[in-house]
Amino acid sequence: MSGQQSSFFENMKSPSPNTVVASQLTKVLETQAGDHAYRTNGAGKLLQESRKLNCPAQAHMREIIKFPEYKISQKTEWRCKSHSKKLRYVIDAGTAKTERWINIHFRSVDEHTVHPTGEAGGLFQRIDERLVAKIQELVCAGARSEKEIRRHLKIFVQRELYRGKKAPLKTNIRFYPSKVTIRSHMYKSLVKERFSKIDQEDLQEKVKLWREISPEDYFEFQPYVTYNEEGEERNGDDDDSSRSDGEEDDEDIILKTPTKGFLFAHQMKDQRRLLERYGNEISMLDATYKTTKYSLPIFFVVVKTNVDYQIVGSFVIQSETSDSIYEALSIIKSWNPTWNPSYFMLDFSEEMSAIGKLFPGIKILS
Repeated sequence: MSGQQSSFFENMKSPSPNTVVASQLTKVLETQAGDHAYRTNGAGKLLQESRKLNCPAQAHMREIIKFPEYKISQKTEWRCKSHSKKLRYVIDAGTAKTERWINIHFRSVDEHTVHPTGEAGGLFQRIDERLVAKIQELVCAGARSEKEIRRHLKIFVQRELYRGKKAPLKTNIRFYPSKVTIRSHMYKSLVKERFSKIDQEDLQEKVKLWREISPEDYFEFQPYVTYNEEGEERNGDDDDSSRSDGEEDDEDIILKTPTKGFLFAHQMKDQRRLLERYGNEISMLDATYKTTKYSLPIFFVVVKTNVDYQIVGSFVIQSETSDSIYEALSIIKSWNPTWNPSYFMLDFSEEMSAIGKLFPGIKILS
């Protein structure tokens, strides 16, 4: 199409025979190579934009520009020349009033081959972009279940996209996508919301953002560090001459110790208020497992209020050792200097050691 004819679909009407046709163009939808251009390499390769591969059927498009002020009532040679002269003058002056019509001619269904047609054609369509945007909206709102997203998409199609109209068939995957398609777009939406594909880097950026949004809430984050093997020796130097003749050589004790393990602790302003008010009599520590793909234990500090039990702090640690638990609880303790419970309820020996170290003389209930 020419630059003057940039808007194709303005004023779509049926053409009248009594019209001076200034320009008549025909466009045949052809492809660069075969029927459709497509890529064959890369992750998630897209074989083609649609399923119409090597189909002989073609769509023909014709754009017509009309000049309604120069309509010829009777077709005579003199009138045609007179109107043509006037029309050329207003076109050169740029004052001509025009209408653009688009005529599209589609082949009959019988002429389509190689690919499915009719209801079966819905099985090979790509998901509608509006559904993709809806999935991203739901994921950003916290939806993580494929069944939940499928249910919302069904309501979205029937009540919003096709409200008061006949909805597409359930076999049309453009509006009723498969589980694999939904999960794929859920993952893409999650990645878009991340600062980084590396979870720890993403969490680190999230913590910075949370601190800006909620300055009165407390966050502590320490990244993951792999375990190193260290050789620890009993009292003495490496030089054998410093040992007395009667002493036997002590064996090196090989221990696996982390210099700094993963830790994430969090406490909101309201949780600090509840801990200050109800935490000095009895506090509880409870752990939950298998809540993430990394199987890291998450610990909750709980107190009994005048209504029910409330979480007043939480932390995630890399290894469930006494030192790791003590380090995390020490952080929560630093956020709440007046926290000094008389009793502590828990059910794990490593927790007992950490609590006894943090609160000397406390009575532990198990």
